[in-house]
Amino acid sequence: TVSGTNIMKVKATVVSATINQTCKNGSSTTYTPSTSIVWTNLNPLLTTGIGTNEIIWTNLNCPPLQAKNLNMYLNIPNSPPKGCVQSVKFCIRYTFTDCKCNTCDTLVCYEIIRKWTPIRIDHDWSKVIGKGTDIIQSEDSPFALIAMESQTKGKLYINNPAEDEFTAGITLTSVKLSAGVGVGLSSLKPNSSSWSVGIIDGNGMKSSGVLAPGSNLVFDLEFNNSAEFRTWINKLELDYLIGSIQDTMKGEIDIKSKVPGTIGGDILSSSGDDMLELAKTYAIVFENANKGKDSISTVTLRAKSGKIIATGPNSSSQEIKLKAFKLDDGSYNLMSDASDEGKNLIFPIPSGVSVFPIYVTIIPEENNSILIDYSTFNTDNEAVSMGTLEIKQEITSVVPGKSEVSIIKLLNAIPNPATNSTMIRFSLNNDEPKIKLSIVDEIGREIANIYDSKPMNAGMHDFIFDTSKLMNGLYFIHLSNGKVTQTQKLIIKK
Repeated sequence: TVSGTNIMKVKATVVSATINQTCKNGSSTTYTPSTSIVWTNLNPLLTTGIGTNEIIWTNLNCPPLQAKNLNMYLNIPNSPPKGCVQSVKFCIRYTFTDCKCNTCDTLVCYEIIRKWTPIRIDHDWSKVIGKGTDIIQSEDSPFALIAMESQTKGKLYINNPAEDEFTAGITLTSVKLSAGVGVGLSSLKPNSSSWSVGIIDGNGMKSSGVLAPGSNLVFDLEFNNSAEFRTWINKLELDYLIGSIQDTMKGEIDIKSKVPGTIGGDILSSSGDDMLELAKTYAIVFENANKGKDSISTVTLRAKSGKIIATGPNSSSQEIKLKAFKLDDGSYNLMSDASDEGKNLIFPIPSGVSVFPIYVTIIPEENNSILIDYSTFNTDNEAVSMGTLEIKQEITSVVPGKSEVSIIKLLNAIPNPATNSTMIRFSLNNDEPKIKLSIVDEIGREIANIYDSKPMNAGMHDFIFDTSKLMNGLYFIHLSNGKVTQTQKLIIKK
């Protein structure tokens, strides 16, 4: 408020701004906003510089401004995420000019607290179906959700979380629901007498009332779903207040309607192309034996005849995710992706290391041996080796229950990084006549021989390895049965 006399111009410049953010997980950071704090709507004043850090108000003429409110608004970016609160500190330099062109200025600093605003959606219908108005207040509760009872009737649940240290308490004052394209809304009835029955407002229906923080509200819905849509997206528009702020805030979210019975129905079966009956699976081994001792990051396989339809193994033996892909020819397919994605290191195969088994499933053109061209590439994507592999024996021809494929599996050491010691774990699916467990450094020198080419029974095995005498750095655990070698990183950090 400008309360002096003879003021004809005011200039306001944001000169500094910092944000301190603290979260529930204990993290705390202080930073400068990635986008500058700028002036936004200053209506009804005559202004210049909107969208910049400096604005100027002037009435151009005298007699001048006296005791006038200058409603200047700031746009502050980088709102806090869920579970975090921000302290925003900024300073503004005000310069005042009177009718005689005399100027004076003053620097004013402010601090405001910002919390996460809980307008969000969650399409997990199981959280509210069958619970009536008893929606449990928790961090997992959806703010808004529609649960359909039939093709035309359903309920809109509004769950307004209570205010806490990290969540802003909002008070809803109106709710407007607009149905998706091709579906009209004919009824919006609240379960609370303090809220009005929905009336037509544009292409939707609107209800007004007061819903305080920590309260719930349910609306009975009826749609004009003559086309018998099974799912559609609605638009939910909200008016709400926050604390002592006089302005009414507005929020808008998309919220899905899903008719009962649309869950389920997808089919996974053993039927398919008759050619699948001809598919055969083979086990092959790769050994990094190139003369340049390049680490290998990529191996390509190309069938000279027939069609490769699958390869493995994946990094998880318990569960495989199939992700949907649209291929270059316009067709669709499901391709495997490990369920424990991100837990397995992406690391090139060092020189001298073998990988076995690699399973390849092929539909051959003729019932004879399979020829596969292969190429290997180093970490710079440079071609290293090329050749042709002939495969004659499919693993499906092995006597059932008596697999001849030896599988060794080296697990991650615990702890890793290690200080004084670490536990090395691995499993064998068969009794092995010769197992070697060793530690090598980055250039391939053997640092420790833990188990030196001795017999070992099938099962899980643990070894405690003393790392106290090793220097800080990167090492590798090697496990070999003479045919297959597996490698894991080991980091020493003291």
